[in-house]
Amino acid sequence: MAYRIYLEHRIVSSASKDEITQQWIPIASISWFKANGRRDVHFLTNSLALFETFREAEHYAVDRAKAWIDLKVSGLD
Repeated sequence: MAYRIYLEHRIVSSASKDEITQQWIPIASISWFKANGRRDVHFLTNSLALFETFREAEHYAVDRAKAWIDLKVSGLD
């Protein structure tokens, strides 16, 4: 499991093993504080990308989360 802070958002990335293909599926949760001081969260799941190793899937999840955050902070989400 990897933890990152990116543009005031916390990214927690991981991966789960697909029992059929025996490959790794990336998973990420993104959390941040809203203007009212409450924390919000968004999950990135159901990726079509599959990876041979846990580490590859984990890194992909971080990159995907950063891209989602970039869209969110730019107002394009």
